[in-house]
Amino acid sequence: MNIEIRAMSKEDVAEIVGCSVRNIEKMIKSGDIPEPKRLGGLVRWHSQVIYDWLNRVLGGTNGTESVQLAPEMEIEKTKISPTHRKATAQSNRSDAIMRMRAREARNCLPS
Repeated sequence: MNIEIRAMSKEDVAEIVGCSVRNIEKMIKSGDIPEPKRLGGLVRWHSQVIYDWLNRVLGGTNGTESVQLAPEMEIEKTKISPTHRKATAQSNRSDAIMRMRAREARNCLPS
């Protein structure tokens, strides 16, 4: 498989994956996508890293050869500490409670 080697932005990755830039940001935070690298003030991925990740996630494509990363390009998935998971879960619950209370307040308003 021939891949154009280039630095990819969040917008480029979102277009390839077929989702929004915000979803890419969420995937970075959750560890579902390889971490990008910083080039000065820019956030970029090596295109081969993204295509390799897609191959792993989607299980290859229609018999085409999988993309092989050079050993120095291997990506380790960052581990999220149990404390961070708990704090995130508590924050998500708090957000859900606030949204529920706002809906209830809207429903109780006189018409």
